[in-house]
Amino acid sequence: MRGILLFGLFLTLISCGGSLSDEQRRALKKEMETRAIKRVSDDQIFEKALAMGRDYVRALDKNNQDSLAKANGVTILFADTLSSTLSVEQKELFEAYNYTPEEDVQDNVQKLKDTILYSYPVKDTASLKGVWFINIPTKKIVLAL
Repeated sequence: MRGILLFGLFLTLISCGGSLSDEQRRALKKEMETRAIKRVSDDQIFEKALAMGRDYVRALDKNNQDSLAKANGVTILFADTLSSTLSVEQKELFEAYNYTPEEDVQDNVQKLKDTILYSYPVKDTASLKGVWFINIPTKKIVLAL
C-alpha cells in the first residue's frame, strides 16, 4: 500500500514539472531498495540472528541494557531466576540451561511469531547465573542481510 502511495507521489512530482534533487533521488532509491522483495532462507535468518545476538551480548552489561535495546529496536531481558514474567519459551529455555552440563552450554535462536528469540546462558563453574533473552524482529534481520 505504501509502495503505491510512494509511486503515486513520484508520478505527481514528475507530472507537475518538478524535479528531484540528488538527495531526494538517493532517498527514493534507498526506500525502493528496502521495499524490494528478498529471498532468504530460514538458515540465513537464523545465522544472521545468531551473529546479531552475539554482537548484542558482547556490547551488553546490565547498566546499558535499555539504551542498547532502544538503539537497536530489540527487547532485552536478563533472567537470573525462573519468574512468572518470562514467556513460555523463555521458561523452557531457562530450565533447559539450568539442567545442561556446563561444557554443553550454547547460545540459541528460536523462531517466534514475528521475532527471533536469541538466548545466551551465563554460567559459572557450577551453576547457571542467568540467561540473556533478546527478541530481534525478523524484519530487522532480513533487512540486515
